Amino acid sequence: MLCKATEAANGYIDVEGIICTDLQKVGDTKSRRIEFIGNSITCGMGNDLTGLPCGSVQWYDQHNAYWSYAPIAARALDADWLLSSVSGIGIYRNWNSPGPVMPDVYDNLFLNTDSTTTWDPNSFDADLISICLGTNDFSNGDGSYDRGPVDSTKYVNAYVNFIQHLRKYNTKAQIVCLTSPMISGQVGARLESFIEEIVIQIRNDGDKNIQLFEFNGSFNSGCSGHPDIDEHKDIAGQVIPFYKQVMNW
Repeated sequence: MLCKATEAANGYIDVEGIICTDLQKVGDTKSRRIEFIGNSITCGMGNDLTGLPCGSVQWYDQHNAYWSYAPIAARALDADWLLSSVSGIGIYRNWNSPGPVMPDVYDNLFLNTDSTTTWDPNSFDADLISICLGTNDFSNGDGSYDRGPVDSTKYVNAYVNFIQHLRKYNTKAQIVCLTSPMISGQVGARLESFIEEIVIQIRNDGDKNIQLFEFNGSFNSGCSGHPDIDEHKDIAGQVIPFYKQVMNW
């Protein structure tokens, strides 16, 4: 396996070839596929503090996508995985800017505004799509612009429209909408209520393959209040039984 530890915006890897002295037959490929759509949590931002204390290097140098809750869960479920995630991104507003948000960049290969190179949705036919977006919509930001309080109507409408967009490419996948493992208390309860409304709207429109998952607790021991690797393992431990139940795996 070759796994890029950082997200799409942090450098580019181009594999030109592999030199080897012997080839072995490839084993059976994994029949299960999970796409994880999210923000810095899904990216594994700030989770790996091995030899790199928080604040000692660049903001992305503690990224370790392999030890994000998402690949951890996928490996436990013997599933292939895809991360469609960007640090700081939201569904209708970002942590430090009004956009571009996930619906603006999702179709582009590098999850940015460059629409000249797009992602082929047919190249990864997911059985399960797990969405974890809301942490940044609900954040206080960095003070660079006047955010105002989170707008429930804008959040819900943007999320519903995004799911409908995903359905254009993947009509049969189960979709699980996660709350935030970084938010708890009253703010977490409000986020959960927003996602509940989203799930109800989607189901009322005839799409029954959508579920809500609520995290228990808040995980903030990594850099900038993000989960560290041990906490990502705990987060994965929470979602794995739910994924199994939803997918009958």
